[in-house]
Amino acid sequence: MHLFSPILLAAIASAAPWGNSHWQNTGPPDAGEHSYGHNAPHHFGAPFGQHDGGLTSAAYFLDNNPNGSAIIALTVGPDGLLKDPVRTSTGGYGAISVNPDGSPRPVDTLSSQGSVTVKGNMLFTINAGSNTVVMFRIDPEDPTKLTMVGSPAPTMGEVPVSVDYSDELHTACVLNSGSKPGVSCFYADPWKGLVPQGSLRSLGYDFNQTTPPTAPAGTASQVIFDPNSTALFAILKGYPGPPAIPGSVVAYRAESGMVSEEPVRTQISDIIVDFGSVFLDESRLFMTDVSFGAAIVDVDYETLTLQEETHIVIEGQKAICWSAFDPSLNTAYAPDAGQPVVYTVDATSGMLTGSIAADNRTQGLFDSAIGSRGLMYSLAASNGLNVLDLKAQKNVQYFDLSSVGERMPFTGLALWPN
Repeated sequence: MHLFSPILLAAIASAAPWGNSHWQNTGPPDAGEHSYGHNAPHHFGAPFGQHDGGLTSAAYFLDNNPNGSAIIALTVGPDGLLKDPVRTSTGGYGAISVNPDGSPRPVDTLSSQGSVTVKGNMLFTINAGSNTVVMFRIDPEDPTKLTMVGSPAPTMGEVPVSVDYSDELHTACVLNSGSKPGVSCFYADPWKGLVPQGSLRSLGYDFNQTTPPTAPAGTASQVIFDPNSTALFAILKGYPGPPAIPGSVVAYRAESGMVSEEPVRTQISDIIVDFGSVFLDESRLFMTDVSFGAAIVDVDYETLTLQEETHIVIEGQKAICWSAFDPSLNTAYAPDAGQPVVYTVDATSGMLTGSIAADNRTQGLFDSAIGSRGLMYSLAASNGLNVLDLKAQKNVQYFDLSSVGERMPFTGLALWPN
């Protein structure tokens, strides 16, 4: 395992929901204004966010801007290519994490995965500077049109950086990364919006961070439900040292439709800077680590602890941070933020199978999501979005975002339908 150098540290820088027509008229009338360009029975009826599937038709990322945050939605055409960016205010402000020397981070300003999440016809995101979480309804007729449901909800902590949603629990949970860290959860009410469930859940150890967070080491990475919504996992980075301090995975059991407030912490000795994770099946998690590459870990749901199954050292990688998975190709993907390449891993064996080159203009690949056509959409290290054809293993588009704004605050990436 190699240690971070100061240079690397700086460089990582259709249907109405639940089938209820009243949903269509909720939220502030101006919340969805824009310019320029998971299924238990529920008393509201049909599954939350149900739609009839189809080709990916919108992509979303967050403009995490301290002067006013927004979701940027882009149309995905029948050919899978991006066009026509549209801006929708998130009703709050962004926050920029800082380097160890106190300077603002030029990119990767939240050091997280999952700042934007789409489930069904709903989009969830965070206002890191306002300490709030937001829920939007996606219009299936025009998925770039977002309508805020209720108002931004306080996350009870400081600097929220990641959000996930369980359709079975009708619950959204948020990971806070600042000097008041922890996990907060909310019932997603179709009229009121996000209603708090319990108090701020402790991480179970001294997280010892700042507001804004000092990044990238030692920051909160991601919050994620398992595929069956039996538990929630908070993923938190360690420190490369010396001495190295392993990262942590803090689990909370989901019982009787609620996420427990009792944390169960696991540290795996050779996983240090755990960053992006994605479930490969019900109990196996593909997890990236910028210090060596990636790992596959197994979840024991009786104890809520994790064990490493496969340690995947990727020679030549510069800054592997985010993760993605395509079940149709049985392949996990590890984009490199430090160079224009994504590494491929067999999801069954855990073997590194190769790499795919991206457009050189990207300079590296950040937050990524895979759509229905086998296309991977990624925020680039440069001011753009990139599209890779994973089946053909070739680049198909680089979309310049300079007309949308400066690259610095852009983060997160989600697709509709997903």
